[in-house]
Parts: sequence; structure tokens; C-alpha cells
Amino acid sequence: MKNIIEEVSCSNEQSQNTMRSSNIELLRIIAMFMVVLGHYYVKGGFPDDSLMTTSKLVMQFLGSWSKIAVDIFVIISGYFLVTQKFRWKKICKFFGCTYFWSLATLCFVLFVLNQNVEKSLIMKAVNPITPLNWFARAYLVLYIAFPLINKMIERINKTQLGVIIAIFTTAFYVIPSIRGLDDV
Repeated sequence: MKNIIEEVSCSNEQSQNTMRSSNIELLRIIAMFMVVLGHYYVKGGFPDDSLMTTSKLVMQFLGSWSKIAVDIFVIISGYFLVTQKFRWKKICKFFGCTYFWSLATLCFVLFVLNQNVEKSLIMKAVNPITPLNWFARAYLVLYIAFPLINKMIERINKTQLGVIIAIFTTAFYVIPSIRGLDDV
């Protein structure tokens, strides 16, 4: 009887984990869509004039959500990296995936869309961990640094962690936002 109860308990835990992962996967899909909207807004050919049309306003609103999507991806990565161990195999897989999609995108633009591409962009596509693919580079740094970050988090208390988060939030979000307001 006890084994049956433990078995049911384990299956409930597994279904809760699956459910939680499904929710995170749904959030990831929504974030991907937000990134696509952001890229469409930036690369969609909207004129840079000061005339604000309804469609431009809607696209600007939707495109601004892509910045939030990047934060969502980093938070999801952090959520999963907290319990993982560092593996060189994962870095190799990451490089392979990034390299494949960089070349696949280049081939699509060259051969399917039949577009001219500058030589500098071709060189960046051949070497995908460049400023052209800033998110892949940032994720690589995060993945390499996560074992150190996890050790630091284990050794400090919640107050110290809160102070570190406040400092990083101020340095990377608040100050750049305030400085950006001067440009308006």
C-alpha cells in the first residue's frame, strides 16, 4: 500500500513538473513571437519621419515588447541553469546550433530571397558569435559564468543578493534609461 501511495505521489510530482515546464514553454513561445514583432518593427521599412500613423504606433507598441522578451529568455535560462552542471558538450552543441542557423539564414537570403549581401555580413554569418548575433554571445557568457554565479548565490544571504540585484538593475537599466531620456 505504501509503495502505491509513493508511486502516485511521484507521478503527481512528475505531472506538476511537466505542467510547469509546459507553462514555461508557452512563455518561451510568446517571447519568441514578441521578438519576431520587434524585428519586424525595426526591419519592416517604416519611415523615419515624425508622422505618427496608427499602424506605426501599434507596431512601435508591439515592437517594444521584444525588449521584454529578451529579459524573459534570460530569466528562463537562469531558472534552468540554477540546477544544472556545467558541460562542455552543451557549449559544443550551442556553437553547432548557432553556426547552423547563421549559415542557414545566410543561404536563405542569398538563394531563396535572391538578395545581395555585403561581404562583411557574410563574414559575420560564417563566424556567428559576433556583434551581429549579440544574444548568442551574451548567452554563451551567461552559460560559462553560471557555475560561479550559482556558487556566489549559495554563499550569500538574501539581503546581500538583493543589494547585488539593485546595483545591477541600476547600472544596466535605470542609468541607461535616464541617459537615454536626454536624447529625446
